[in-house]
Amino acid sequence: MKNIAKVTALALGIALASGYAAAEEKIAFINAGYIFQHHPDRQAVADKLDAEFKPVAEKLAASKKEVDDKIAAARKKVEAKVAALEKDAPRLRQADIQKRQEEINKLGATEDAGLQKLMQEQDKKVQEF
Repeated sequence: MKNIAKVTALALGIALASGYAAAEEKIAFINAGYIFQHHPDRQAVADKLDAEFKPVAEKLAASKKEVDDKIAAARKKVEAKVAALEKDAPRLRQADIQKRQEEINKLGATEDAGLQKLMQEQDKKVQEF
């Protein structure tokens, strides 16, 4: 009987102690985005980073615009050839139509190869950044 009372008292003591230990643990949530947005030096650091990377970003933007312009010019060139072929098709023989279609396909393939090369160069520039 004494053993049962001791075991019960010990179990009760452990249960109360574990509840107290759990209450001592403090769990917190930190919102990193809020901390970064409201840090006193945030604007100064952002301005410094903008100044440091602005020239490189401008070069990349100019390069991208150049590539986009070349792509647009190539598409326009191919579309002009296709439009000319469609316009002249009723008056041409089948052999002439096929010849022009082959020329357009070759032009498109050449332009695609050139554009792929430009895009690879652009990717290298971006990776260097």
